[in-house]
Amino acid sequence: MNVSDAQHWGRQILHQGGLEGAQLEAQLLLARATSLTRVELYTKDQQVLTEAQLAWYKGAIEERSKGYPLQYLLGEQSFMGLRFRVTPQVLIPRSDTEILVEEALEHAEATRGKLGKEQLKVADVCTGSGAIAVSIAVHAPDAQVWALDISQEALAIAQQNAADNGASDRITFMAGDLLEPLMESEQQLFHMILSNPPYISTEGFSQVEEGVKQYEPRLALAGGADGLDFYRRLVVEAPPLLTPGGVLAVEIGWDQQAAVEKLFIEAGFEEVHTVNDYQGHPRVVMGNK
Repeated sequence: MNVSDAQHWGRQILHQGGLEGAQLEAQLLLARATSLTRVELYTKDQQVLTEAQLAWYKGAIEERSKGYPLQYLLGEQSFMGLRFRVTPQVLIPRSDTEILVEEALEHAEATRGKLGKEQLKVADVCTGSGAIAVSIAVHAPDAQVWALDISQEALAIAQQNAADNGASDRITFMAGDLLEPLMESEQQLFHMILSNPPYISTEGFSQVEEGVKQYEPRLALAGGADGLDFYRRLVVEAPPLLTPGGVLAVEIGWDQQAAVEKLFIEAGFEEVHTVNDYQGHPRVVMGNK
């Protein structure tokens, strides 16, 4: 089968599977299989695939047509202008989470002038693929970042992503449950603690799209009966680890603004506010110690 025929076949199978982006996804998977660019898929459209290339491509198309995430098949996802390796052991980074990173970078810029010679210290809790931690380290190279996750498999991926993006020397990886590793290690105080924790409620989980529910790690998605379990812990565990005026910032679900803001206020945080995403949905709750 040549490149042109393979692209046509893949597009048909994905279209029959109900995927709206059938043409683009067939191209991306074919490019991955053949190591050609998308432009070369047209300029070298008569090139014949090897047996190994065709076998991988057909398998990937079949899996994708059944709902398996495209990012896991490609093995990567773009986030904050960087490339991240992704496997089924980590949540796929999403553009919504870029709001949290952008707010953190803006706060870092505002804080930098007040620190003098002190280094900006940031903790990323539930780091997963390391998307938040690595993005902070790359875009704020004067910051020292700690990345925490309960999953050793996720931390291994995050460490690879830090190395791939040249940020290994500025990130400390720690395994453990939420902020417990920092509490036990008596680290210095942090200027920012960031987290995109599991926040889908039991009821909400049943309504999550099938591809997410079936293939992405439940450990990184399920936030307890009402989806607030991890926020309840973060607002208690974070203050002792924050500098005076230090910021706790968390990603939230679209319907959790009032509940999470209330948790922040009851825990004694000041200047509690919510930042919307680009679709106008509540996305990030922030508060100062």
